[in-house]
Amino acid sequence: MLHVPYRGGAPATQAVLAREVNLNFMEVAFVRLLIGTGHILAVVTTTPVRSPLFPDIPTLRVAGIEGFESATYRAMMAPAGTPQPVLDHVADIVLRYGRREETRATVSNAGFLPIVGDAAAFTAHKDADTARWGEVIRSRIIRLS
Repeated sequence: MLHVPYRGGAPATQAVLAREVNLNFMEVAFVRLLIGTGHILAVVTTTPVRSPLFPDIPTLRVAGIEGFESATYRAMMAPAGTPQPVLDHVADIVLRYGRREETRATVSNAGFLPIVGDAAAFTAHKDADTARWGEVIRSRIIRLS
Protein backbone atom coordinates (compact mmCIF):
# COMPACT_ATOMS: atom_id res chain seq x y z
CA MET A 1 0.00 0.00 0.00
CA LEU A 2 1.36 3.41 -0.95
CA HIS A 3 0.79 6.35 1.41
CA VAL A 4 -0.39 9.45 -0.45
CA PRO A 5 -0.35 12.57 1.74
CA TYR A 6 -3.10 15.15 1.35
CA ARG A 7 -3.52 18.57 2.92
CA GLY A 8 -6.72 17.75 4.76
CA GLY A 9 -9.82 15.65 4.56
CA ALA A 10 -11.49 17.52 1.71
CA PRO A 11 -8.75 16.88 -0.87
CA ALA A 12 -8.42 13.27 0.31
CA THR A 13 -12.17 12.74 -0.04
CA GLN A 14 -12.07 14.28 -3.52
CA ALA A 15 -9.28 11.85 -4.45
CA VAL A 16 -11.40 8.89 -3.35
CA LEU A 17 -14.41 10.20 -5.27
CA ALA A 18 -12.24 10.70 -8.37
CA ARG A 19 -10.80 7.18 -7.92
CA GLU A 20 -7.28 8.57 -7.69
CA VAL A 21 -6.74 6.48 -4.54
CA ASN A 22 -8.33 3.21 -3.47
CA LEU A 23 -9.05 4.03 0.14
CA ASN A 24 -8.75 6.65 2.82
CA PHE A 25 -9.41 6.95 6.53
CA MET A 26 -12.20 9.52 6.73
CA GLU A 27 -14.18 10.98 9.59
CA VAL A 28 -17.76 9.77 9.46
CA ALA A 29 -18.94 13.23 10.47
CA PHE A 30 -17.52 14.73 7.30
CA VAL A 31 -18.46 12.07 4.75
CA ARG A 32 -21.71 10.77 6.23
CA LEU A 33 -23.76 12.33 3.43
CA LEU A 34 -21.69 10.45 0.84
CA ILE A 35 -22.13 7.07 2.53
CA GLY A 36 -24.99 5.25 0.90
CA THR A 37 -24.95 7.33 -2.29
CA GLY A 38 -22.88 4.76 -4.14
CA HIS A 39 -19.98 7.20 -4.49
CA ILE A 40 -18.02 5.80 -1.54
CA LEU A 41 -18.25 2.60 0.44
CA ALA A 42 -17.73 2.58 4.19
CA VAL A 43 -15.86 -0.63 4.96
CA VAL A 44 -15.06 -0.42 8.69
CA THR A 45 -14.86 2.10 11.48
CA THR A 46 -11.64 2.56 13.45
CA THR A 47 -13.45 3.57 16.62
CA PRO A 48 -13.85 1.13 19.52
CA VAL A 49 -17.63 0.97 18.97
CA ARG A 50 -19.84 1.09 15.90
CA SER A 51 -21.09 4.44 14.70
CA PRO A 52 -24.64 5.13 15.89
CA LEU A 53 -25.33 6.58 12.42
CA PHE A 54 -24.14 3.43 10.66
CA PRO A 55 -24.64 0.47 12.99
CA ASP A 56 -24.16 -2.02 10.12
CA ILE A 57 -20.57 -0.88 9.52
CA PRO A 58 -18.30 -3.10 11.65
CA THR A 59 -15.38 -1.96 13.76
CA LEU A 60 -11.92 -3.19 12.80
CA ARG A 61 -12.04 -5.59 15.74
CA VAL A 62 -15.32 -7.09 14.52
CA ALA A 63 -13.79 -7.35 11.03
CA GLY A 64 -10.92 -9.40 12.47
CA ILE A 65 -8.20 -6.77 12.91
CA GLU A 66 -7.11 -6.58 16.54
CA GLY A 67 -5.03 -3.90 18.23
CA PHE A 68 -5.89 -0.94 16.03
CA GLU A 69 -8.24 1.75 17.21
CA SER A 70 -8.12 5.35 16.18
CA ALA A 71 -10.58 8.16 16.72
CA THR A 72 -10.28 11.89 16.45
CA TYR A 73 -11.21 13.98 19.42
CA ARG A 74 -11.77 17.60 20.24
CA ALA A 75 -10.70 19.46 23.33
CA MET A 76 -10.98 22.99 24.60
CA MET A 77 -7.57 24.47 25.40
CA ALA A 78 -6.41 27.65 27.12
CA PRO A 79 -3.09 29.51 27.08
CA ALA A 80 -0.47 28.47 29.62
CA GLY A 81 -0.75 30.60 32.74
CA THR A 82 -4.54 30.97 32.62
CA PRO A 83 -5.68 31.34 36.24
CA GLN A 84 -7.07 28.12 37.70
CA PRO A 85 -10.39 29.70 38.77
CA VAL A 86 -11.00 30.71 35.14
CA LEU A 87 -10.15 27.19 33.93
CA ASP A 88 -12.41 25.65 36.56
CA HIS A 89 -15.31 27.94 35.65
CA VAL A 90 -15.04 27.25 31.90
CA ALA A 91 -14.60 23.51 32.53
CA ASP A 92 -17.74 23.46 34.68
CA ILE A 93 -19.78 25.13 31.94
CA VAL A 94 -18.42 22.83 29.21
CA LEU A 95 -18.98 19.68 31.29
CA ARG A 96 -22.55 20.65 32.18
CA TYR A 97 -23.33 21.47 28.56
CA GLY A 98 -21.62 18.33 27.23
CA ARG A 99 -23.55 16.05 29.57
CA ARG A 100 -26.97 17.33 28.44
CA GLU A 101 -28.94 14.76 26.44
CA GLU A 102 -29.72 17.37 23.79
CA THR A 103 -26.02 18.10 23.31
CA ARG A 104 -25.13 14.39 23.19
CA ALA A 105 -27.86 13.79 20.60
CA THR A 106 -26.63 16.67 18.44
CA VAL A 107 -23.05 15.41 18.60
CA SER A 108 -24.14 11.83 17.80
CA ASN A 109 -26.32 12.94 14.90
CA ALA A 110 -23.34 14.80 13.45
CA GLY A 111 -21.39 11.53 13.36
CA PHE A 112 -19.21 11.97 16.43
CA LEU A 113 -19.06 9.79 19.54
CA PRO A 114 -19.83 12.07 22.49
CA ILE A 115 -17.37 11.48 25.31
CA VAL A 116 -17.29 14.20 27.92
CA GLY A 117 -14.62 14.26 30.58
CA ASP A 118 -12.55 16.53 32.74
CA ALA A 119 -9.05 17.80 32.06
CA ALA A 120 -7.41 14.87 33.85
CA ALA A 121 -9.31 12.33 31.72
CA PHE A 122 -8.40 14.17 28.52
CA THR A 123 -4.74 14.42 29.54
CA ALA A 124 -4.60 10.69 30.27
CA HIS A 125 -6.22 9.90 26.90
CA LYS A 126 -3.93 12.30 25.02
CA ASP A 127 -0.82 10.96 26.76
CA ALA A 128 -1.77 7.35 25.98
CA ASP A 129 -2.41 8.23 22.32
CA THR A 130 0.87 10.16 22.11
CA ALA A 131 2.81 7.22 23.56
CA ARG A 132 1.10 4.67 21.29
CA TRP A 133 1.46 6.64 18.05
CA GLY A 134 4.93 7.85 19.04
CA GLU A 135 6.04 4.22 19.24
CA VAL A 136 4.56 3.53 15.79
CA ILE A 137 6.40 6.55 14.38
CA ARG A 138 9.72 5.62 16.01
CA SER A 139 9.56 1.90 15.21
CA ARG A 140 8.81 2.54 11.54
CA ILE A 141 11.19 5.52 11.29
CA ILE A 142 8.45 7.77 9.93
CA ARG A 143 9.61 11.26 8.99
CA LEU A 144 7.80 14.32 7.73
CA SER A 145 9.01 15.36 4.33
